[in-house]
Amino acid sequence: MNGKYCGLRGMSRLAGLAVLLLGPASAWSGEISGTISFEKKAPVVGLIYLPGDEGLVGKDGPKLDQKDQRFTKPLVVGARGSKVTFKNSDTIAHNVYAEDTKAGANFDIGLAPPGSEHETDIGWKEGMVVQVGCKIHPKMRAWVANISSRFHQVLEFEKGIKTYDFAFEAPGNLKEVRVWLPRYDPVMVELAVGEEKTVDLMKKGKKYGTLLVKRG
Repeated sequence: MNGKYCGLRGMSRLAGLAVLLLGPASAWSGEISGTISFEKKAPVVGLIYLPGDEGLVGKDGPKLDQKDQRFTKPLVVGARGSKVTFKNSDTIAHNVYAEDTKAGANFDIGLAPPGSEHETDIGWKEGMVVQVGCKIHPKMRAWVANISSRFHQVLEFEKGIKTYDFAFEAPGNLKEVRVWLPRYDPVMVELAVGEEKTVDLMKKGKKYGTLLVKRG
């Protein structure tokens, strides 16, 4: 198996996400595509998006479920003013909390019995991705991103695979591309139509990978 779209578990999932978020392809004038390559082990998840769009504002917030002693998604996205719903579909009690002073996220839903749901405001700093965990089961973790842009893609990385392709449609007026990876330095790239750039993926002053991104 090669790394092409492996992090998204198949091209059909990628296409479905694009249609859901963006609508018919004819509505947009371009495409962001590229490749993320890691020198060693890939992180659990990543997020690539175009800031400057407000399409998620006023929409229903995301839902993050817990089952089999894990979060069912590694990362969910919601806009400011919405709420993230934490659901427990497991047979045992869980908890969800966040402690991120830099982002302004500090909450604890307390004990969440089986079948329960709790809502929390996405009120931390826009553009910040906050890690959540379970105090009962410390190995459980996931992330919640506060972004307003419809033009984004969550990249789910897999063990043993170091190279991942991505592609999603985007309007020509949004030039900036941002990439978030847990514990990596944030990436911001300006791209004109037809332009291609390569950026090092850095963590604590060391290179751990490469991003190739282009605009069609």
